[in-house]
Amino acid sequence: MMRMLGLLLLLVFFSPLPASAATWYVDASVALSGDGATWATAFKTIQEGIDAAFDDDTVLVALGTYVENIKFNGKNITLTGTDPLDPSVVANTIIDGGGKGAVVRFDGTESEACTLSGFAIRNGGTGDPYRLRGGISGGISELRTHATIENNIITANEGGGLCYCDGLIRHNRISLNEDEYRGGGLKDCDGVVEENTISENSAASYGGGLHGCDGTIRNNLIERNSASRGAGLYGCHAAIFDNIISNNTSEKGGGGLAYCQGRIEGNLIRGNSSRSEGGGGLYHCDREIRRNEIVGNSGYYGGGLSECDGTVRSNIVCDNSAYYSGGGLWECDGLIENNVIAGNRAQGGCDREGGGLAFCDGTVQGNVISGNVADYGAGLYGCYGVVLNNVITHNLARRGRYAGAALYGCGGQIVNCIIWGNVAGSSGGYSVSNFADCSPPVYCCIEAWDGGGEGNVTEDPRFVDIDGPDDKPWAHEDNDYRLRPGSPCIDTGFNDPDLPETDIAGMHRIMFGGNSLTVDIGAYEFYVNELKPFLGKNKAVLSWSSLADKTYSIFCTDDLLTWHLAIANFPSSGNQTTSWTDDGSLTGIPPSLVPRRFYRLLENP
Repeated sequence: MMRMLGLLLLLVFFSPLPASAATWYVDASVALSGDGATWATAFKTIQEGIDAAFDDDTVLVALGTYVENIKFNGKNITLTGTDPLDPSVVANTIIDGGGKGAVVRFDGTESEACTLSGFAIRNGGTGDPYRLRGGISGGISELRTHATIENNIITANEGGGLCYCDGLIRHNRISLNEDEYRGGGLKDCDGVVEENTISENSAASYGGGLHGCDGTIRNNLIERNSASRGAGLYGCHAAIFDNIISNNTSEKGGGGLAYCQGRIEGNLIRGNSSRSEGGGGLYHCDREIRRNEIVGNSGYYGGGLSECDGTVRSNIVCDNSAYYSGGGLWECDGLIENNVIAGNRAQGGCDREGGGLAFCDGTVQGNVISGNVADYGAGLYGCYGVVLNNVITHNLARRGRYAGAALYGCGGQIVNCIIWGNVAGSSGGYSVSNFADCSPPVYCCIEAWDGGGEGNVTEDPRFVDIDGPDDKPWAHEDNDYRLRPGSPCIDTGFNDPDLPETDIAGMHRIMFGGNSLTVDIGAYEFYVNELKPFLGKNKAVLSWSSLADKTYSIFCTDDLLTWHLAIANFPSSGNQTTSWTDDGSLTGIPPSLVPRRFYRLLENP
């Protein structure tokens, strides 16, 4: 009996108990370090708290200045200030590296369970070797931390703000850091970088804001950074979207972005500059550039985009300037489709070329190219690809009537374009100027044209509003280049086999315009949309341009507040027009018995 009891006691003694995560307390104001178990017995230094902690523990740090260089040593712990969401608390919970290498060091083995949050991290030094420098060092190139870094202020560090950090980097202010070579703000960080402010960082060579960061970069403010190339971002090859990239300055190319080969979408790229080479906005970015606002940038050439050879689609490229050539785009040889390219200027001196586009040899299709200014070829200069279904209007060339205000030296096919309101001249007078040294146009609508050519028309294209509510055709923002009924451009273009599937507004191309299933001239496809009331018969008939094999949903409202589904999956009648009759059976009340009725038509996926 005694032997059995002893065995039982041994089993109870060695049975493992569930461990609970501990909290360790650090307070710089204590006179002497305690055991860290309470605020009253807090450690005096952060490193003491880290050394005491085990995985899943929390090290909680009080307000104060901690002059030390801390090391996580691979521990998956939470190191945090007392209130990471209060900017004033974060700003006054300071880890100061004293200029002696990296302020915070990870050894590269930490997982996403490790968190650094709520500190002002400053005064990192350059250190030796290269990785032991700056604000936060995440390990080495081959072994990088995956710790979460959030809600910090990372500022005034030599050797850059962060490097080799592949975890989530979120809600930080990364500013006034510098590096003698690359990545003033962040370098070689391949985790998601989101919702940070990355500002006023500098690098002597590449990537003032970010360099070589190949994780998703989204929803950041990247502004006022500087570098020789790629002042905002350089060599970042994953998706870059929904950022504000503004007022960054490079010396030799890519004020905003340079050599970034991921998808670039939905960004505001504004006010960036390149002082001596190309690409005030973007430089050598060769993947898809889509749905960005690229505005107010400047460069020696290619004020908006320079040498970007991927697809440039559905962007607003406006009010950029180049000292030499290509106010909007320069030497972009990929597909340039469905963009608004307006108000750009090549204006550094005399004989400046291509206010809108210069030397872009890919297909240029479906764009509005308006209100651009240059000495020669204010709309397009030296573009040798196909120029298809564009609106080229109100561009100004400043070197006389033969300066080609719309197109100069464009040797590719010019098809299905509206070329209207372009003028050339000087203070002595202006005159209509469309082409100089170009291929003969076909199936175009051309003002004051007497050069013949298959399918060309010279009647007014009948835009919805060529000069907008402000009555200024050169002020492009409010002009409406859609076609009105009766336009000579409806159903009169050439059905090129390479036509895009949609027009600049995202509508189907080709659609029946009332005469034939033929593409329209210009950037916008005209749609039949008719509503015919038959009041005596208590009904109304809707007719619209349709495609075969499509179905439609129709909604109605009598007060513009509440919309009701009248019918779903109404079948198309084919590739011309489809009609539907509202007699009240599906909408509840015949249309003649209400003061007004509105309809909304949606094509089903």
